Amino acid sequence: MMISTPDVPVRSADGRYTYFEGEHGVGVVGYGTTLERAFEGAAEAAFALVADLSHVRPQRTLPVSFIEADDARALARWLDLLIAAARQHQLVFSEFHLQREKGRWWGCATGQRRHGAFARELEVLGAARGQNAVKRTASGWEASCVVECARPVAPDPAAVA
Repeated sequence: MMISTPDVPVRSADGRYTYFEGEHGVGVVGYGTTLERAFEGAAEAAFALVADLSHVRPQRTLPVSFIEADDARALARWLDLLIAAARQHQLVFSEFHLQREKGRWWGCATGQRRHGAFARELEVLGAARGQNAVKRTASGWEASCVVECARPVAPDPAAVA
């Protein structure tokens, strides 16, 4: 089921990512000349769902590292680690860098504290299991994954009082 995101473009202006309708969320597809650049594009697509990335300033960088030999599982792991770090530190990331050697992956994400000035009314919860794929194409690499999304629930004023 696709969550309506009218202010999110279907494709990035630079062609680094697109979206598709996933069975359990929004499908993000990253493109790149290398597998790592395609993963970065998929991350950019996921975070563009929650904020207008053109307004996000590079104020804080967090490292990310993990071990995963399977490329499709590595994509889900990369996205889940980024989403968890963003949630833990209340950040939205707009720049991504990733490297790998065999099954060892390391990189970073840069962004700023999430706030209403650029945030959209959507939250990315994580990668949907079993709905990701990585493939080589004629022009490079394509990394696709369905991310589970939700609209944030407003706090109950009665519970706060």
